[in-house]
Amino acid sequence: MRKGLRVFDADGHTIDPFDLYDRYLEDSYRGRVKRLEVPTSPMPIYEVDGVATLQLSVDNSSKPAVQYKSWSPEGMIERFGEVARRGFDGAGVADALGKEGVEACVIYGPGYDFWIDGIDPKLAGAMARAYCRWLVDYGAASGGRILGAAPLPIQDVDEAVAVLRWAHDELGLRAFWCRPNLMGGRSLGDPAYDTLYAALEELDAPLGLHGFMGSNLPSAGKDRFSRNVDLHVCEHPMELQMAMLAMLVEGVFERFPALRVGFLEGGAAWVPWWLERIEEHFEMVDWNATQGLSLRPVEYFRRNCFVTTECDEQLLHHVVEVIGDERILFASDYPHPDAHYPGFVDTFLELPKLSRESKRKILWDNSLAFYGLDASELPAPVAGDD
Repeated sequence: MRKGLRVFDADGHTIDPFDLYDRYLEDSYRGRVKRLEVPTSPMPIYEVDGVATLQLSVDNSSKPAVQYKSWSPEGMIERFGEVARRGFDGAGVADALGKEGVEACVIYGPGYDFWIDGIDPKLAGAMARAYCRWLVDYGAASGGRILGAAPLPIQDVDEAVAVLRWAHDELGLRAFWCRPNLMGGRSLGDPAYDTLYAALEELDAPLGLHGFMGSNLPSAGKDRFSRNVDLHVCEHPMELQMAMLAMLVEGVFERFPALRVGFLEGGAAWVPWWLERIEEHFEMVDWNATQGLSLRPVEYFRRNCFVTTECDEQLLHHVVEVIGDERILFASDYPHPDAHYPGFVDTFLELPKLSRESKRKILWDNSLAFYGLDASELPAPVAGDD
């Protein structure tokens, strides 16, 4: 709790342990996942079946691309202190977030490990299961304050559905995610994903869409920019915009009216403009009639979609004015280099032109709605959070 308001971090992260796959991957797959030695990176980087999962530079050479100043092992320790020395363990991250006022957090990862076009679907599924097993242990170490989002290997829809049902039924995970990028040439509007969307709808489970810059995948801006900062400007919002458009125009939300989809880590200010632009083109060709859509794009958004904002988004009041305050989630992005830590909750609370009631919904209520949680399912607030 912070200044009388409860806080749910809808999109956080951690630094995965360097021995995750050594500990959690099924024995028959272990020799196919090799960790690369990259001393400049604070996170593990892998080669899977001989293919690097993270493009260290645009030409995928071993030369590191330009990095944020704090995105190094030394920089992380300097910025985050003891929790970085401890390897961002579950208890340490929960304590660091608690000091900000965060009572619960959903973390998203892995950003790169099996997000490769052409990867063996069975290996991708095994890596996803390994990550989910680790998530359960990590959440337990946090005292239940950190909830993991299970990654879904959408390279193969049947494999993704199998991981979804296993993680939900066997492990009790409640959040799921995939990347918004094209995978195997398919957008997320492709009817090939309908069995996955049907399973999510049946389980009343949310799907988060989350990009990570530097992946070995087709990505917005990759064909014309080579610096990390330029690519980062493009990838997150543009991939989300195209995924939203594909899901809207291909009728995903028409076919699955109860599906909840979160568009994460791309900001929220683009949403009103993007919906207005899509609406203009719907009217131009009467897509409601030609594509069998019963609602306007903005109506689908208000029914099916959520979007995250970070603490310093100055145009957030405009988003609230246009689409309301019930579909916006608060995200820390901790401990990524562009996260405003420490002080991200206080920074959000100081945003002008946004009512306290809207801030209350964005910090807490909306995340419970998106993730399908009841406050009674979460740990009690820690004394001194405020």
